[in-house]
Amino acid sequence: MDHTITRLRFRRRGSEVQVHLDGQPAFTVDTLRAARLKVGGKLTSDQCSALSRHADRNRAWRQALAYLGRRARSRREMADYLQRKGYGRSVRRHVLERLEEHEYLDDHAFARMWVDNRLRSSPRAVRALRYELKQKGVDDSLIGKVLADVDEDRAARQAAQSRLRRWKNLDTRTLRVKLGRFLAGRGFGGDTIGRTCQWAQEAVNGDDRVINSDL
Repeated sequence: MDHTITRLRFRRRGSEVQVHLDGQPAFTVDTLRAARLKVGGKLTSDQCSALSRHADRNRAWRQALAYLGRRARSRREMADYLQRKGYGRSVRRHVLERLEEHEYLDDHAFARMWVDNRLRSSPRAVRALRYELKQKGVDDSLIGKVLADVDEDRAARQAAQSRLRRWKNLDTRTLRVKLGRFLAGRGFGGDTIGRTCQWAQEAVNGDDRVINSDL
C-alpha cells in the first residue's frame, strides 16, 4: 500500500523534518533524507517502515548521548534507560552497539572511574562498592578486577578524616561510638573499624597532623 506525503515540517531548529503521511504526522527524518522527499510524493509501506526505523535510531542515539552527558553509564544503565524511553529491542541493540564502537560505553572503564570517584569523595568498604557496581549491572569478573587493589584500611581512614575534624574534641569513648557507627554505615567490617578507631586516637590527643594528613 502506498502513502502520500502531505506535509514536510521542520523541527528542532531545522535539523529534523516531520513527515506527514495521508494527512497525519508519521515520523521525523534528518534534513538529508528530507531533501529526497516532496509533498505529493508516494512512499511504500516498506519505505515508511525503513524511514521510521531510522528516525527511531537517530532519536534514541541523541537521547543516549544526552544521558551520557550527565555522567558515565554502564551498559545496563543505558539499556534500561532506552527501554524506559519506549524503544524496541532492535533499536536498543543498535544504539548500544554504536555507543560501544565509539567507546562511549565501556563497563571496565566505568567501574574503575566509579571506584576512583568513590574513594576520593566518599570512601566506603569494598563490599559496599561491590554492591553499588552490581546495581549498575557490571559483571562480577570486572568488579573483581577493579576492586582487587583497594586498600580498605586506607579507605576507612580517609572516610574517618572528614569526621575527625568535627569530632576531634570528643572524649575517647564517644568518638569510638560515633566513628564506629559512621564507618559501619559505609560498609566497613568490625576489624577495619577497630583498627581505624585505634588510629583515630592520635587525633583525640590533639595531633592535627593526623587529621590533616594526606593519606
